[in-house]
Amino acid sequence: DNIKVRQAIRYAINNEAIAAAYPGLAVAMVGIIAPQFIGSVKKADLPPELRYEPDPRRARALLAEAGFPNGVTIQCFTSQREDFASIMLMVQEQLRAANIRLDMRIIDHATMHAENRRDRNSVALYSSSFPPVPTQPFLFQLLASAEVKSDGTGGENYSHYKDLDALIQRAESEPDFERRASLIQDMEKQVLRDLPLLGLVTLSYVIARNPRIDVGFPVRSGPAFWPLNKARRV
Repeated sequence: DNIKVRQAIRYAINNEAIAAAYPGLAVAMVGIIAPQFIGSVKKADLPPELRYEPDPRRARALLAEAGFPNGVTIQCFTSQREDFASIMLMVQEQLRAANIRLDMRIIDHATMHAENRRDRNSVALYSSSFPPVPTQPFLFQLLASAEVKSDGTGGENYSHYKDLDALIQRAESEPDFERRASLIQDMEKQVLRDLPLLGLVTLSYVIARNPRIDVGFPVRSGPAFWPLNKARRV
């Protein structure tokens, strides 16, 4: 609940280094929308204070300003699934350089989701395949009505953020394409200012296909909407 601590976390994390661990598959994110979708923002188009170039020294200074000159320890957990565990271990090491210590447990995937949905995780890694509808990350993760609840009945707004609803509603009801994209960029900038959550990387969706399998349609790059229920051996 302290913006300076959240800013310290943001300055401590190097998205490009995480993306480099998945050569050819990952792209570093700036906001929370995948960079190939409309409404996403580019660092070059942002004011300097929203670019968050990796800077562990600045992160430590922000912690001191927030009243934590010796750093902070945050308890959290993540999934043992390889992509979750590997990314969070990289984040853990990057944060360590800024005196932010993640006391992290690695647990099974289903339990992680169950515990997240009961609001028991302080640093939750979220992964999803969103369609090219740029409002969806906000609707799922930042809408007030999606706020996570301790009884498990809420949604996936793990940050309990409630300050974006008006902009989301305006973007959802805007019929002009260019104006809608501009409103979504305004949402991205607000998230970068308030840092209720942050984007790390977007990963490619990869399918390996045996040439003896006819999946019923030409396989080409694009969103992960390929129905495989009609695949047959040929």
